[in-house]
Amino acid sequence: GRHGLFPHGIDVLTAADFQSVGPRKNAYLVVAPYVASFPEYTRPLLDHLVELKLEHWDCAIREVAAKAISKLTDKIPEYVATEVLPKLVKKTESIDLNIRHGAILGIGEAIYALSQAELPDGRKGDTLIDEELWSRVRGLVGELRSRQLLRGLGG
Repeated sequence: GRHGLFPHGIDVLTAADFQSVGPRKNAYLVVAPYVASFPEYTRPLLDHLVELKLEHWDCAIREVAAKAISKLTDKIPEYVATEVLPKLVKKTESIDLNIRHGAILGIGEAIYALSQAELPDGRKGDTLIDEELWSRVRGLVGELRSRQLLRGLGG
């Protein structure tokens, strides 16, 4: 950080010290959003959450990762609406229960965060989601039931 090798190195290292990243919730819900406030780190953090943490074998990690996505969404709502959400919807087709579960959690948190985010033109962030994607999200429960991937809900 002191040598200038990483953008905002001192700020990031100060925020992400051992004491602050030790508690899992703090690392995901406080430190990660702070680090993501630097544009160089926003997309990589979101991509890491989507590609790795939402698929984690530990349910608690998937849940806190989805909440972290919610906290990062207002920083780049266009990216979440046009890149992240389509990836998550595609992941609901996986045969792996952990991947499907994480994707569904991520979709819910991302859509909620987009509905709360205000764009520079005054619209809400969820207006960035195209109609085809909305249709796929609305049809998820029926699709999962038809493939017998949603159990315990009377399907």
